[in-house]
Amino acid sequence: MTDEEAAYGLVLTAPAQRAIADRLPEAVAAAVTDFLYRIRDDRREVVVLGIEHRYDAYHPL
Repeated sequence: MTDEEAAYGLVLTAPAQRAIADRLPEAVAAAVTDFLYRIRDDRREVVVLGIEHRYDAYHPL
C-alpha cells in the first residue's frame, strides 16, 4: 500500500466550518478544540461533524 492509498481526506461539515469561522477565536481554534468526528473507511474520509471549545465539550450547559 502506498502513502497515497493509505491517506484519508478531511471533510468539514457546514456546522464545523461555521464553528471555525464564526465561533472560535483563532488561538482557540488552533490550540484547544475537540473535534466530533466520524471515520468513513469505505470512502477513506474523516468527517468533522462539529468543533467545540474543550470547556464546552466537557461541561455541557
